[in-house]
Amino acid sequence: MLNPDDLINKVKSYNKFLNPETLGKAYNFALKAHENQKRQSGDPYAIHPIAVKKDNPEILMPFIPSL
Repeated sequence: MLNPDDLINKVKSYNKFLNPETLGKAYNFALKAHENQKRQSGDPYAIHPIAVKKDNPEILMPFIPSL
């Protein structure tokens, strides 16, 4: 599973407004909130949404209006 530092570095590559502390807290919150949930494969539940965000940065990317 992607660790928080790798996720932060990936998001930094396309979002110059990233607050690394906030993303790290959100990552840890998600893991804690779903710590007892497993996928049918036995993998942690949070593995999929984290991987989707890493591999598809346009998903849920904050809207930044053109100036």
